Amino acid sequence: LECLKACGQLLQRGAPVLFFPEGTRSKSRVMAGFKKGAFSVAVKAGVDIVPVTLLGTGDLMPSGSESVLRPGKVIITVHPAIPTAGRDAGKPPTHP
Repeated sequence: LECLKACGQLLQRGAPVLFFPEGTRSKSRVMAGFKKGAFSVAVKAGVDIVPVTLLGTGDLMPSGSESVLRPGKVIITVHPAIPTAGRDAGKPPTHP
C-alpha cells in the first residue's frame, strides 16, 4: 500500500508511472483480469491511463528464467488514453 501511495504522489506531480495491471505474467498468452490497484491510483490522482500492449516478452524472458534475457522481438502498441474522470476507483476497466 505504501508503494501505491508513493505512485499516486508521483502521478500528482506529473511523473509517469508504469503498472502491469494483471499483476503477473500470462503463461497462456491470454490476458488475465486487471487488478484494481493501478486503476485506483490513477483515478484518485485524477490522471488518464495510457494502455500499452507488449507482445513477445514471454519469449525473451520466460517465467522461471528471469535472470536470462533471450534475443527476440517485442511488439509495443500504445493505445488511446482512457479518461478516469467520473470513474469508480474500485472498478477497473475490462479488456476485450
